[in-house]
Amino acid sequence: MTEVLYRLLPFVVSVGLLAYIFFLLRSHRVRERYVWLWLILGLGMLVLSIFPETAFVVSRWFGFQTPSNMLLAACSGFLLLTAINLSTAISSLQEDRRRFTEELAIMDARVRELEAAAQRENHPE
Repeated sequence: MTEVLYRLLPFVVSVGLLAYIFFLLRSHRVRERYVWLWLILGLGMLVLSIFPETAFVVSRWFGFQTPSNMLLAACSGFLLLTAINLSTAISSLQEDRRRFTEELAIMDARVRELEAAAQRENHPE
């Protein structure tokens, strides 16, 4: 029973992750630009859950002593890529916000000028 659970649980989790990613993509809660890393992670999890011996083979190729060390290094790399990707997105959004704030201030000043000019025309002294 536990052997079946150990084989089935990673498969169910990886299929659930892929389904959730597609749900987020279809409901427009995440953009295609950011979904690629998650799809690669989900597909990698699916492959490892179907063929767990792949982890042993790949870890030997890269010189890791155990597959858990390789998975830890891979997860660390994934988190690093995710952090870089999110930092890039945040930097872009901050620049956009700064530019929009400047444009709004310019437009607000222009509206105040036009209101003052319209008021002077309506109420000449």
